[in-house]
Amino acid sequence: MNLSELLRWQWSAYPSTHTHRVNLLVHVVTWPFFVSGSLMIVAGIILLQPALTLLGLLGTSGAAMAQLQSHRFEPQAPARFSSPWDLIRRFLAEQFVTFPRFLLSGGFAAAWRRAGHAPGDANH
Repeated sequence: MNLSELLRWQWSAYPSTHTHRVNLLVHVVTWPFFVSGSLMIVAGIILLQPALTLLGLLGTSGAAMAQLQSHRFEPQAPARFSSPWDLIRRFLAEQFVTFPRFLLSGGFAAAWRRAGHAPGDANH
């Protein structure tokens, strides 16, 4: 699947796998850490600054782990990853295209309103 097909496929499934407030909150809080961490990795490599690269790796990996774990709250899990490359490709596409699109298009706000407080949530 090429990049445009991946983005189209990811976008079509995104609203159904991002419906729970915990998952939505984790995504909106950790997304800036992933993006800034990615920029730190690139800058650290270009500037030959291993500490900056390491800091970027910590930010991106922490955000990724939190987002992957927060999907356990979703009634519909995202499609399984077929390989480590599939995970990297899909995660980068989500962080740099699909999630910002979801946020800016109003999809995030609509999902947040629809979610309300699910039964069993601590704040219910």
